[in-house]
Amino acid sequence: MVVSSPRWGAPEIWRRRAPGATLRPVDAILRALAETFVPGSDRVGLAARLADTIGRLPRAADRAELRTLLGVFENRLANLALAGIAKPFTAMTPAQRERYLLGWATSRLALRRKGFQALKRLAGVVAYTAVDAAGTNPLWPPLGYPGPPGPAPQRPKRIRPLAVDRDTTLDCDVVVVGSGAGGGVVAAVLAAAGKDVMVLEKGGYYNEADFTQLEGDALARMYDAGGLLATDDLAMLILQGNCLGGGTVVNYTTSFHPPEAIRDEWARAHRLPHFTSREFLASLDAVAARLGVNTDHAKPSGRDQCLIRGLERLRWHHGLLPRDVRGCPGHTLTVRAHVVVVAGGAIHSPALLLRSGVALPALGRFLALHPATGVFGRMDEPVRPWTGTVQAHYSDQFADLDDGFGFKFETAPVHPSLFALAVPWESGAQHAERMAQLAHTTICGILLRDRDGGRVTVDREGNPVVRYGISAFDHAHLRRAVAAGAELLEAAGAREIWAPLARWVSYHPEEGAGARARWLGRVESAGMGPNELLLVTFHQMASCRMGDDPQSSVVNADNPRYDAHPDIPHSALHIPHSLRRRTACSLC
Repeated sequence: MVVSSPRWGAPEIWRRRAPGATLRPVDAILRALAETFVPGSDRVGLAARLADTIGRLPRAADRAELRTLLGVFENRLANLALAGIAKPFTAMTPAQRERYLLGWATSRLALRRKGFQALKRLAGVVAYTAVDAAGTNPLWPPLGYPGPPGPAPQRPKRIRPLAVDRDTTLDCDVVVVGSGAGGGVVAAVLAAAGKDVMVLEKGGYYNEADFTQLEGDALARMYDAGGLLATDDLAMLILQGNCLGGGTVVNYTTSFHPPEAIRDEWARAHRLPHFTSREFLASLDAVAARLGVNTDHAKPSGRDQCLIRGLERLRWHHGLLPRDVRGCPGHTLTVRAHVVVVAGGAIHSPALLLRSGVALPALGRFLALHPATGVFGRMDEPVRPWTGTVQAHYSDQFADLDDGFGFKFETAPVHPSLFALAVPWESGAQHAERMAQLAHTTICGILLRDRDGGRVTVDREGNPVVRYGISAFDHAHLRRAVAAGAELLEAAGAREIWAPLARWVSYHPEEGAGARARWLGRVESAGMGPNELLLVTFHQMASCRMGDDPQSSVVNADNPRYDAHPDIPHSALHIPHSLRRRTACSLC
């Protein structure tokens, strides 16, 4: 049985005003911001959409911070001190507004950079994902972006989740909290063994008939916090599933076995010999067989062809990616079970246990995120980076730089919202001009294996809060990855190469010897710190990690928690340390 209940709430302050009502101050600020960030965005009603999106943010603290930020923008004295302009933002000229925002983007103060990125990301994502009744957006044609190729296929839903609309008590043998790569398999195995199993999922159930291929629709329905979840300083976006199936629904189908060197490290450092056993390898093979993991359908996209061309010219490693392709109502639900399986992922599982009063030294700590970024290149040929196989090729050339830590090169599909996040903003016109290069842009995706992790805590409302910073060790690998990514794109024939920084910093390989080195110096000057370089995480793990030491681990090799026996966590949060690759096969 699956219990699923998706919903966001919108506080009254953000609800849209009635037609003909007086324009509220917040509406005026959002209208000015919308037109400054994305000129012409009034055609998609961006200001009203921003108000609606902010109102639907799950955490009250985030809504309050944004309201405070908008208040600062309208404060004459604050603006005089911060920018030398003694006017509210709404009274500034367009040129003054752009200069004002750019000052926030490049400020030495982390809080100002955080505020700028919050608004820039919201404006860009909402503007380029908004659609009318026909599923089109007037901002797409200049990008050469056609939108979805056709309607979603009509497929019947094979699962019927239980709809709970009143106070209810349910009994079962085992309740599994979370339906992703860990929880789904646990539930299936236990049910096959004859147990009465219930799966609790906070997201909705969607199948092929719901996959409209519209970015905004997918983000709002199938991603946690509508795709806007981030670390507490906004330095890293956290893209994780919020639907039946969790990350297995929204991720890129890439399905590696954990490398032998990583399994050896886990067995040695955490005294977990099971990871090097034949039994564990057999389990991985069984999962891969069940999923149909293969490399037979890895037709390279335009992005992959650029990646391969650069890798081959540099004689760097590359290979085919294995892939598995072929609202909350106001009532109480009580589930009574003999066993509880916590499988809500590396963000929500520790939060659930913390809310439940579990006190363990390692709970929520050692969070690994696989920080991801990219280097972008403008090509002569059309790449159309939103088309083709999601991911087909990768490179492990730099996967082991220091005791198993390093980075991987991949590609990823780039639709307008991701591109809007990546393109640095220096003015509305400049951003629009760069957005128009989307069809000729390729990406060298960077996936870092982080050594030094973060932490998951909870706020006063019990919501998870992710605290994470890139250590000096990991940052050195990140700098090397950006340099190597630029070298790869140069070998692939890119005409202009840039990184997703707060400022536009690019170079043209035709400038000759030393161009890349000079560019790297300018990248360092522009900054690669929090809210200076775009970072995203697709893989969250290790926040309830396994090991033989109760001071540094939450569960042991046999799964029971160190402080009590009823709860059995089972998910990516289990992993002792960061993997080098996507984790789904390891979790199942």
